Amino acid sequence: MCFRDLFTLTIATAVWGLFLACRAEERTFFSGEKPRNFAHRGGAQVVPENTLFAYRRALELGADIIELDVYSTADNHIVVLHDRTVNRTTDGRGDVKKLTLAELKKLDAAYRFSPDRGGTFPLRGKGITVPTLEEVFREFPNVPVNIEIKDADSLIPELLAELVRRYKREKLSLVVSSLMWKYIFDERAGLLNFLIGLIGIPPQAWLGSVELALPSIIIVSVWIQMGYFMVIFVAGLQDIPREYYEAARIDGANRWQMFFWITLPLLKPTSLFVIVISLIASFQVFDQVWVMTKGGPARATQ
Repeated sequence: MCFRDLFTLTIATAVWGLFLACRAEERTFFSGEKPRNFAHRGGAQVVPENTLFAYRRALELGADIIELDVYSTADNHIVVLHDRTVNRTTDGRGDVKKLTLAELKKLDAAYRFSPDRGGTFPLRGKGITVPTLEEVFREFPNVPVNIEIKDADSLIPELLAELVRRYKREKLSLVVSSLMWKYIFDERAGLLNFLIGLIGIPPQAWLGSVELALPSIIIVSVWIQMGYFMVIFVAGLQDIPREYYEAARIDGANRWQMFFWITLPLLKPTSLFVIVISLIASFQVFDQVWVMTKGGPARATQ
């Protein structure tokens, strides 16, 4: 990415975050008291990550939402693991996608967990295994779950949708993935090409075109970051004294005038913060590029 592309991504993210903040609505997943406590992998480095043991402990300590990562097995089961292989967290070796669920269940998911950086391994042999997503849904039926799909080439979207419907978790599951956008941008069966086809525009190779691949990545990056920046802008808006707007109404100002002469000027510190953070994040973009284009085509998104 060149500086112009990074700057475009930064401004687009900031503007979209401000727009959403001004029209923020409560969503079921995010309803309740704020702030919400996400148990990242159930408490990585504190307990054996991405295990039922970890999620139980996190909820006992007051976590509101479980965050986890998923892959599919060789026999098409969704399992909860962060890495592509089982090497780092279990006593086994190999690629998750090449192992069956039965083979994964034989592994000790707490084998390499050490609270003192290798001094002791207190949970080895305690029967802690790699859980399936279905087991998480069954054990924690009323707990919101943030699901990050890690597997770029699998049946996970279809399998996950079926699981969510079966356990009636549409309002309790938040799925985070660049895979969704990969399917939206698909040249032959993508939603975006279907929609533009309705108005007579021919299908586009969104991720296969040197001209369109980078703008497509920018769209995804804006979508990923806009929720975070929306929260920041909401905080900035709430910090503006209501008296300013009341005085402006008395003087006959309309909504546009109040927005341009009160809201925007008083959001300058917030906007500067968002632009700086967004610019930093733009330099760190990797996951969505790797999942969607792997740097191609012709290194256009490297």
